Amino acid sequence: EEVTREVITPEKAPLLGLEVRDLQSEFAQRLQISSDYGVVVSSVELNTPAHRSELRVGDVIKEVNHQRVNSVSDFERFIEEAKSTYEAEGRNIILLYVLNRDGANRYLTINLEE
Repeated sequence: EEVTREVITPEKAPLLGLEVRDLQSEFAQRLQISSDYGVVVSSVELNTPAHRSELRVGDVIKEVNHQRVNSVSDFERFIEEAKSTYEAEGRNIILLYVLNRDGANRYLTINLEE
């Protein structure tokens, strides 16, 4: 018997290495997040751009490149826009405005090349 194995290429791997959920989700409500807008980080894979940028489960992403995030679909659209813009311009940084799990707002950068 021949066993075939799927090769995971960068195109198939998640771009940033994280998953997000809407603030209205049960997951966000359990964390008692106090933010009017954004998406909550529900998982972060080790050794990915998201992990290296210090994003952690429970952080709320409020902006992507100065665009307000109101839903998961907003987040996904802004990340795709940033990726295509940056590929065209040769830049690899995405700027996120984040409410940390400790309650502090701060900016984080994600380097797509790392």
